[in-house]
Amino acid sequence: MAITHNLPMPRYLTAILLLMLTCLAGCNVVGAVQYAAMGPPRQEAMYVPPKRPTLVLVENYKTPSAVAMDADRLAMLVGQELAAQQVAPIVDQAHLSALRERKGSEFRNMRISEIGRAVQADQVIYINLVESEVQQTAGLLKAVIAVRVKVVDAHTGETLWPKDSADGYLISNETPVVRPEENVTESTIRAQMLALTARHVGRLFYSWKPSGFGDE
Repeated sequence: MAITHNLPMPRYLTAILLLMLTCLAGCNVVGAVQYAAMGPPRQEAMYVPPKRPTLVLVENYKTPSAVAMDADRLAMLVGQELAAQQVAPIVDQAHLSALRERKGSEFRNMRISEIGRAVQADQVIYINLVESEVQQTAGLLKAVIAVRVKVVDAHTGETLWPKDSADGYLISNETPVVRPEENVTESTIRAQMLALTARHVGRLFYSWKPSGFGDE
């Protein structure tokens, strides 16, 4: 006697079967079959930086002290993401910390390009951490974050990318609303938010292939 296991079908296969059903009226079934066989298409980098020493600089431009811990954590995570994908040589954050300590209050007045040159970087991936907080409403938690990303030439001060936005490319995320539990705390939600944002920032600079629908 044969035993049949009803295994859950991957989400992208389920979606493609639905697409094929709707295509019976005349749309391109061949494309749908190719999608099912090969998966989602590869996502190209929005900008490929030169493989030169690169500083990841994260701050809240208006109030740097407000999100200092989140900024430092995000800078480390983005640096790790870029290094893992061999996007460019990443300047150790310890050099930036030493510069901040050495310059003191003067650091606030340094230009992005000046900071880059001071730590021997040729370019700076500058991330303005516009918003970063964990909200608690009616006993439920939700984290929200918004960053603006740009790449600056450390020698000329020119914005290398994006060319059409002086403020930088906007990325915003928010986690699902959850109820606090033993393993779900404000700290874990914040960590999840920063890790997700670091991945999204990193993927601006290298091509990647989604594993299926809902891949983040």
